[in-house]
Amino acid sequence: GNYTEQMTNYNEEPCVDKNSCYVLVMYDSFNDGICCEWGEGYFSLRIDDKIVHEDAEFGSESLSNTFGSCEEVCFELKFIMDDWPTDISWNVTDSNNENEVVASGGGYTEKRGEYSENKCFPSTGCYAVNIADSYSDGLCCGYGEGYFSLAVGGTEILVGSDFGASAS
Repeated sequence: GNYTEQMTNYNEEPCVDKNSCYVLVMYDSFNDGICCEWGEGYFSLRIDDKIVHEDAEFGSESLSNTFGSCEEVCFELKFIMDDWPTDISWNVTDSNNENEVVASGGGYTEKRGEYSENKCFPSTGCYAVNIADSYSDGLCCGYGEGYFSLAVGGTEILVGSDFGASAS
């Protein structure tokens, strides 16, 4: 904002969507915060009359914790590999963000090995888990009895083994 007056209390009351997740960043171009050598300034962030962040001596920027609706959705992707673990890769995309890849994995090396991937994302996204086999034969049956399972929030929602080139 345009805060030019010394020793002045500025009060901003923006309306924000309570269903979104936010972080407040306060910047100081002189890199000395808003306290102490040149006055006793400070700022506070209040939500519903509760102070959730307050600062004065912060250098060039002060970063709040997240606030608003910042719940997460967590998933666990498990693999039991076949004889060709190097063929397997995966990614997670967010269709609410132009199908941006938000996580990925691969490079598995242990034949018939067990791997587990745990990831959490903001609940505001719309996610797809994509599993690929570069040889297009899945994890079963010609070269071992491998499979994958996907659990969201501790509940298994998908299991697969004979999926060809990809599964989503």
